[in-house]
Amino acid sequence: MGHLKTAIFALYFVMAISLSMAQDTLRVLPASGIPGTDSVSVNIALINSQPVLALQFDIKDSSNFLELSGIKETARTENFTLEATDFDTLCRIIIFDLLGSAIPEGKGTIAELYFDVSPQTNVSRIRLMLQNVTVSAIDAQPLDFVIDDTLFTVPSPVPVELANFSAKQAGNEIILTWRTLSESSNAGFEVQRRDEMNDFERIALVKGHGTTVIPHDYEYRDNICTESCIWYRLKQIDFNGSFCYSREIQIAPQLPGKFKLVQNYPNPVTRSESGLQTNFGVELPFRSDVTVSIYNVLGQRIRVIVQEELGAGLHSFQWDGKNEAGILVPAGMYLYRLQAKSSDGKRFFQSARKLAILP
Repeated sequence: MGHLKTAIFALYFVMAISLSMAQDTLRVLPASGIPGTDSVSVNIALINSQPVLALQFDIKDSSNFLELSGIKETARTENFTLEATDFDTLCRIIIFDLLGSAIPEGKGTIAELYFDVSPQTNVSRIRLMLQNVTVSAIDAQPLDFVIDDTLFTVPSPVPVELANFSAKQAGNEIILTWRTLSESSNAGFEVQRRDEMNDFERIALVKGHGTTVIPHDYEYRDNICTESCIWYRLKQIDFNGSFCYSREIQIAPQLPGKFKLVQNYPNPVTRSESGLQTNFGVELPFRSDVTVSIYNVLGQRIRVIVQEELGAGLHSFQWDGKNEAGILVPAGMYLYRLQAKSSDGKRFFQSARKLAILP
């Protein structure tokens, strides 16, 4: 097998590739600390304009505090052979397929690397370098290739023991919960969210408990309506600025099975001189053009609450008891009505409910 691999790579790498600035890119993505361990994970991404048969590259950390502990294939390199050799000063990665399959043109991660961090580390950040990249294209023509983000920093693990991190959907909210078993110099958790089109961004900061050996439970509620998958992660931040990331959690949207106009709450609602507030909602199984209006008992429309295109999901609205002129309506019985037409024009729904205002 060893002679076969040597022969294959001798064939694959006949065309040694000289690196130069172009769109074809080998990129080291930001690393993540693995909660509850002294390990970090590093993803390697490839952007290639033509199919790639094989790659070889080295990763070196300037501090020598990292030791390779594992390597994992991704969807782009499924059924490929991934070999990793940890030398004293660098790690050498080789990706190939004995049957000659190629990584199709496109972009995305091609390998996940796992490193143990030495307990003797005395730095808050570890600098990595991507070196000696060799790439073989399927037509044996050299790719115009460049290493992107050759230098980047990896946070050393922060001593916070995260026991669990989970998410569940409840109506129009995503409820995130997590528990720590112990914390050391924990300033807090930055809650981050991304979707299929955008990278992670901060949506909240939850204060930590500093240094403690007592378990603590945390919760954050994200009020969001989405028709596509979203991902969450935690960025745990130490008082000295060190940080690490939790694993990512994916939430698939739980869309309503049918149109529905939800009863307002409270009902009845009491009127006062300052006004009133009542809440109601609509459930949409499809993206739809929606109109929600308030009517008096004579059938006269007195207020349009919403008139716009809305995505599938649960949407909540409020009414302050005022008409289009901004005048508080008198006590009595009213109707609120939903009219919805799916964006493709094939489905139409309407419904009305009673709403009582007390003096």
